[in-house]
Amino acid sequence: MDKQKNAAANTALEMIKYIIEQARASVDQNGDIEYAKYDELALSLFDNGHVDWLVERVQEMEGELNKQVETGYKFEGMVHDLAEQNKRYREVIEYMKSEINYSLHSSKSKDVKRFYLENAVRYADKALEESE
Repeated sequence: MDKQKNAAANTALEMIKYIIEQARASVDQNGDIEYAKYDELALSLFDNGHVDWLVERVQEMEGELNKQVETGYKFEGMVHDLAEQNKRYREVIEYMKSEINYSLHSSKSKDVKRFYLENAVRYADKALEESE
């Protein structure tokens, strides 16, 4: 909220507080109410637009809250997607390590070893394509 709007809000709230305090003061110690004064103060909340202002302010705040909730859901979804992608990358790394390790330590022919290295590269390429 900008400074001018904040100042207006504070002024409106102060006025509402003042009217409520005056309404409380219209009730004496015995609980008897000066109805004429009380009614006048209660009507001034409506007539001067204070209730309308409060309704508008509540609606604004609800809108702001809904935006924040929506942003939270989007962020939560992004975090979930990133966690899934991270999991997938870890799986790719483990698979590649296994293929490379087999290629390095196998007693198979060079063609077989090259196949395992190429397989690791293909697997990595596929994972990268899926993440785009």
